[in-house]
Amino acid sequence: MARTKNQNPKNQNPGRVAGKSLRKAPGKSNRPNGGKTSVKRARHTGKTTGGVKKPHRYKPGTVALREIRRYQRSTDLLLRKAPFARLVREIMQEVLKDLNLPKLTKDQAEITAEAMEALQEASEAYLTALFQDVNLCCIHAKRVTINVTDVTLATKLRGDKERYWTLPDQNTNNSRHLKKSIIGKK
Repeated sequence: MARTKNQNPKNQNPGRVAGKSLRKAPGKSNRPNGGKTSVKRARHTGKTTGGVKKPHRYKPGTVALREIRRYQRSTDLLLRKAPFARLVREIMQEVLKDLNLPKLTKDQAEITAEAMEALQEASEAYLTALFQDVNLCCIHAKRVTINVTDVTLATKLRGDKERYWTLPDQNTNNSRHLKKSIIGKK
């Protein structure tokens, strides 16, 4: 016996012959509600078009809350060590350049691993506390997205220096503004 395409018996119409459809009256449909599918039913059944299944998506905010819980449980560092170390060395070089001191060589710019870890712990603790305050300022303003104004308000309320969080002028370049804010010189 020749192999034929296996059709699912559940989906077959009992009065239907393979390859032929039932005749219907003009303007009528074989479906009970006249051929119209319920929008509500089609939306909830998760049917896909074209035979491609859509990937599962969580509701907005669900993954964010899961990540918040995960990071609150963990005690490891959030920033990667190598990029943080490069940033510290770059800031050291800029400060030395602004103070008109000679540039350090790679051997002279060496920082012990314990000192780097202490810097990273302190900076992450500061940033975490700052963003908690920024989030409170944002919630107080009845918003969900944080703005620069929230950061400025939080630093003022905490007693930090405001100049670190001001936006640079359009006429100056960003690095010059950063140097000014770090050293405090004009």
